[in-house]
Amino acid sequence: MLYEHIEVPISLEHTRARFAYNSVNTTIGNLTDPDRRKEFKSWAAKFPSMISSCGLLQAATFYKEKNEKLYTILQDWFKKTGFLNDDQGLLDYLMNHCTDTYHYILMVKEAIEFLSWVKRFANILVPGTTNEPQDINQGEQNA
Repeated sequence: MLYEHIEVPISLEHTRARFAYNSVNTTIGNLTDPDRRKEFKSWAAKFPSMISSCGLLQAATFYKEKNEKLYTILQDWFKKTGFLNDDQGLLDYLMNHCTDTYHYILMVKEAIEFLSWVKRFANILVPGTTNEPQDINQGEQNA
């Protein structure tokens, strides 16, 4: 293997991407209905912007009800990164234990950055939905 004798530090961004890819790939693999996969993709696309506009607690509460798979992916990421202990739930932590504003802001930033990877991989792994942009060359061919 190339460079196996060299230790290459893995960045936080790479770690986010790897965890997001594995989580999305596993989730998509467990969804056999193509409509459920497209629904997952649609919800994944909305999660980061919902956090930006409504806040992490509100968005997490909404997703716990509407798409628990995405909520669980985010919760598992927070456990992996040490924001949560293994026995803590995200909502419980946000409501009862996250009393430091700076810590909450770090969690919001981390959630948005991580879920942006989830969104990217959902777009790649789930083909063909109507919210995909048109090919810019398509209009030139018809002219």
